[in-house]
Amino acid sequence: MLCVSYHWSLRHIADLGTILCPIYTTTQPTHCNQHIGLISYDPHNLPLHSDDTYRTQLTNIKNVHSAGSQTQCEKDYSINRECILTELPPISISRSFPHDWMHLCLENHRKNLVSFWKGTYKGMDEGLEEYWILDHVWAVISKETAAASNTIPASFGQRTPNIYTEAHVFTAEDWSFWLIHLTPLLLKGHFQCLKYYKHFMKFNMILK
Repeated sequence: MLCVSYHWSLRHIADLGTILCPIYTTTQPTHCNQHIGLISYDPHNLPLHSDDTYRTQLTNIKNVHSAGSQTQCEKDYSINRECILTELPPISISRSFPHDWMHLCLENHRKNLVSFWKGTYKGMDEGLEEYWILDHVWAVISKETAAASNTIPASFGQRTPNIYTEAHVFTAEDWSFWLIHLTPLLLKGHFQCLKYYKHFMKFNMILK
């Protein structure tokens, strides 16, 4: 209905990126086949999306001549076409609608987080950090998840699957319950460095 992907809602922060966009880019990004140079972001003063940037992006899409370039431009901006709701005076495309919490947080961020913790994120290693949770620790976390499910009333939700071996069958409901209610205890003491647990708990507060 909004004619934008959830990436655009993320881009309340910026024309070029999302919450997952690096603060410093190491490549030369393009939008609508136009080179725009290297970019860095101040994490304490990120540029916000606005109705003006939305209109500008729509104009850029309409001004592209070839169908292929227009498709690429739509992909770059995460906008399919103009939303008819913007014709209503009270409507602000950047402020009138909530973020897509289910897909953004439960189906996107959680997947990346767990992949990072398992050491399976796109073949990346830890670099200079130590945020991986080792396999034998995941086995413990899985057992503790199952044990918790045995004592949680059904009114709170369905039984949580094994996070280590059955993460692929987790629904948004499973991820919501696991991330919000179980992980504060399940992950405590299992990171090699405490700062990663503290960082996750900030994300946990956002989810709540």
